[in-house]
Amino acid sequence: MHRRGHHHPDGAGRRVGTPDRDRRRVRGDPVTTAQTVLLDETERQQVFRACLDALSQPGTARPLQVTRHAAARLPMLALTDLMTPIAALGDDPDTRTAVEEIAALTRAPISTVGAARWVLAGPDLTADRLAELPQGSDEEPQLGAMLVVPLPAGTPHRYRLSGPGIKDHRELELTLSPELVRARADLLTDYPRGFDLLCVTADARVIGLPRTTEITNITEEQR
Repeated sequence: MHRRGHHHPDGAGRRVGTPDRDRRRVRGDPVTTAQTVLLDETERQQVFRACLDALSQPGTARPLQVTRHAAARLPMLALTDLMTPIAALGDDPDTRTAVEEIAALTRAPISTVGAARWVLAGPDLTADRLAELPQGSDEEPQLGAMLVVPLPAGTPHRYRLSGPGIKDHRELELTLSPELVRARADLLTDYPRGFDLLCVTADARVIGLPRTTEITNITEEQR
């Protein structure tokens, strides 16, 4: 899914992740709310397009319009299958259960993190866990993991993004910890090897942070 798109101005510095009051959503936790029905073709296409646009235009928030599944599950429900090993990152039992339920619907095999193509992060995600993610190889960079990160509630940090798919730079606020951002930068030093992030916000939007995107913590710069 590493396609490079053209930048479309969407307002620099916007804050994402605040739920819309009129948005109908599944009741319950963003990760653990379960449904037993696989996405239909229209839903899969909508989620696929949202994720593709998010990755080709890093830092832009794309709505996930499917409401009968928990938002953080949608990318894996839409984009994994028999040929796509999946895993949970961390020891959170609810996240492991979510991966098991996704596998039951999509028939994606559950694997270790090191062998997975798609990985769902738990709320216990720490910087050192990122080192477990596969990064592919020079010959097969597509074997690097896609990590789905449900963004936690809390005070956001202000970041500046630059790289392919971004004209000049893009600023946004995310509740992604500076420790994770620094660990990501330390690990992504051998392009085309690497891993990519799909961050899912509390208001059911997806934000792509591909391996080619540089992230600067503006909050720390201003101190």
